[in-house]
Amino acid sequence: MNLKGLFVKKYNLGILILYVLIFSVSCTKLESPSSEGSTGSNGLDTTAPLAPTIISPINGSTISLTSITLTGQCETGASVNISGNINNSPITAVCISSVYSSALTLSPSNGSKTINVTQTDSSNNVSAVRSINLTLNILSPVTGDYPIPANCDVPPSFTNSNKFYVDPVNGNMSNDGSSANPWRTLAEVLSSNKIESRSYSKPYVAGSQPTQIKNAGAPVKAGDAIYLRNGNHGTVLIQDYSNSEFIAVRAQAGHSPRLERLYVTAASNFVFEGLTITPNTLSPGGTIVEISDHNFHGPASNIVIAKNVVYSTLSSTSYSAANWLNAASGIMSYSPCTTIVENNITNVRFGGGVLNVDSIMDSNLVQNFSGDGLRINASRTTLINNTIMDSRLEDSDGDDNHDDGIQSFNLGSEPFYDMTIEANTIIESTNPNNTFKSGMQGIGIFDGVYDRLKVLNNVVSVTFYQGIGILGTRNSIIANNTVVGHPQSWCGLFDSKTGAAPVNSTFKNNIGYIIIAPASGSSNNITVTNPNDHFVTFDNVNKVYDFHLKSTSTAKTAGVPLQTVLKDIEGKVRSTTTPSVGAYEY
Repeated sequence: MNLKGLFVKKYNLGILILYVLIFSVSCTKLESPSSEGSTGSNGLDTTAPLAPTIISPINGSTISLTSITLTGQCETGASVNISGNINNSPITAVCISSVYSSALTLSPSNGSKTINVTQTDSSNNVSAVRSINLTLNILSPVTGDYPIPANCDVPPSFTNSNKFYVDPVNGNMSNDGSSANPWRTLAEVLSSNKIESRSYSKPYVAGSQPTQIKNAGAPVKAGDAIYLRNGNHGTVLIQDYSNSEFIAVRAQAGHSPRLERLYVTAASNFVFEGLTITPNTLSPGGTIVEISDHNFHGPASNIVIAKNVVYSTLSSTSYSAANWLNAASGIMSYSPCTTIVENNITNVRFGGGVLNVDSIMDSNLVQNFSGDGLRINASRTTLINNTIMDSRLEDSDGDDNHDDGIQSFNLGSEPFYDMTIEANTIIESTNPNNTFKSGMQGIGIFDGVYDRLKVLNNVVSVTFYQGIGILGTRNSIIANNTVVGHPQSWCGLFDSKTGAAPVNSTFKNNIGYIIIAPASGSSNNITVTNPNDHFVTFDNVNKVYDFHLKSTSTAKTAGVPLQTVLKDIEGKVRSTTTPSVGAYEY
């Protein structure tokens, strides 16, 4: 296997480490890890298949929950054997249409975890082993294990909840939903009115409460948990379900349930966790997961989307320009109190976004996208610890969108306030062999004024002018960002589009090729001539990066202490006297 595009990032939630290894193999092997097969003298196939690939989770990543979904590519019809530091090892998954996916539970102690996969073909030939190493760092008990915004409801652990089961293969809608007698699909659970909840009177009147009882006496009630088993649960519409307490919809341990799409509207207090959500077709368009309010049915709120695998199709190696242009977008929330955490979003048009107040996207991977990575377009919102990489599709390919790793634009008359963009890693390309590569902007904050904006500890490596470009701020801080991708890319704080200069705004401890600082509030920024003078690895040709500072870098003690930036991108405590410039503390 030819390793490409290694870069390093550590999250700042506790001591979390994410070593992201980006690799490529030949297209034939990536598309289908199988062999042509040869026959021995007895006429039997004696050639072992290639080792299965592992697409998710990423090798070297640190995770905070024991439940994961292992996904990769394999030889159709083969048995994929999964072993290592997991409960009930070994586990077997069936390869369907060159893809396997299995929900796993890691052994519960913190520390290093190894997962091994092989595949056995129909002639009982066994492949070589492919392995990944993960680090488990459980931040807290299950209760409160999601980063919930301050003004929103917190889901429980569901440990003592009533539990119901749904099995597309062995279930029946006349069953009682118990483990021994499961229902069939989640879509049918909804259409068969198995969930008791509340709804708004129609048409919805702003400020009213959901007082209408929906499906009175139904078995599933607020506070319960629904566990999904292997199979296709269909396109799921959650509408008119305003729960008084959270209902969890989760993958059962050892299972990899699939939803084609998930739409949540006029609904509240749901957790969706550990699912694979994909239309799995070329050019499906639309959005795969969407949370939204509805003018007639009512608003949505308090929705958690956690640890799901979301994609248009699993592999994009054969995508045309038209496929990229018409790929589905990942996870978009237009409603308040949304938590989108630890999802793997790949091969999409737009990665995702939080577009209403009191919402957060934390520790998500967005890889291979043809529009914007993430959008943040509302007050009291946060993008933190996300990894965004591999932009696709240029103007010359028929795409007139100016791609951004992270973008915000405010078209209203009132400022956005209390937005935080922190500890994100944005890499334009991690593989020099990617097709339809696209230049992109890193972090673009347009159409201000933005009040109390924080842009801290981000790493940006792009080729367009706007590495970080922020227009119009008040009472804001842009500090300790590393912006090094192309000599034309800048890190800058500018006047608003109406010509208003930044007010009471701090612009300090940033490092980049070009620093464009405001007239006041700026100091201790460093301009880079040769990135290799400062960073452990900077190879733009082979897309290999490590933005930790060298011992010889002048940036390692050149910063000024800032009360707002006490830790770096990895969670490392900064010096209180001579902190480092840039995202990483030396």
